[in-house]
Amino acid sequence: MIREGFNFANNGDEFYTRINDIAKEIPNYNWSNMTVYCNCDDPMRSNFYLYFKKEFRNLGIRKLIATYKSEHPLMIEFDGISEKKIPIGSGDFQHNANIIDMCDVVVTNPPYSNGMAVNLIETMISSGKKFLIVASLNIITKKKDF
Repeated sequence: MIREGFNFANNGDEFYTRINDIAKEIPNYNWSNMTVYCNCDDPMRSNFYLYFKKEFRNLGIRKLIATYKSEHPLMIEFDGISEKKIPIGSGDFQHNANIIDMCDVVVTNPPYSNGMAVNLIETMISSGKKFLIVASLNIITKKKDF
């Protein structure tokens, strides 16, 4: 099931991008034969992951990958048919450069606690990979980024 909306009260600083916003934005890009990495996205809660999984064939994606911070971090790989769950050392995006290297584009809604959204942008810029981040415009106001 794809979740509509968000609830800050129950999720701390977690914000999940609304599915209708994703459905408006994602078709504006060519996803054909790309490996898409959602590097801050719990596949059970992330509308990005759920949207890409549902629209996998329509978008022509080659592979969908997700990681997220948890007690027992996993890398979830979806090939259009089945999901594979692979244990990894850390679900923290800052420790998964090897997974970023495997993808063509990173798409996520960043974590907001402790300045992590700014760290995510810095990580993506230094990786040289294409990325799409949905976040408040406030995160790009740091002089260091621009």
